[in-house]
Amino acid sequence: KQNAAVKQFLSIYRDTLPLYEEQEITWGEVDHLTLVDVASLERAGSFASALKEDVHITVYDHHPKQPDHVQADDGVIDEVGATVTLLIEECLKHNVTFTPFEAT
Repeated sequence: KQNAAVKQFLSIYRDTLPLYEEQEITWGEVDHLTLVDVASLERAGSFASALKEDVHITVYDHHPKQPDHVQADDGVIDEVGATVTLLIEECLKHNVTFTPFEAT
């Protein structure tokens, strides 16, 4: 699902990003899944049952831990104000640089 700000951004930059619809992905071939702002596969989409059992899962989420959350292999789950805080901290820790487009 996309919130209003994401929809607006994508309406401008959709052709610049390699985006796929859920049904275009062969989920059984995915070996690494990153969840952002969600830690429940059920809330992320209907693809969970098609994933390999040994898929590596990275989670960046700021919501409180719930019983239906996945067991993440790595990432950061911390009750901060917004998930973007966790992402920025990770970028700073790894000295990530951004293009002007990415910074937008």
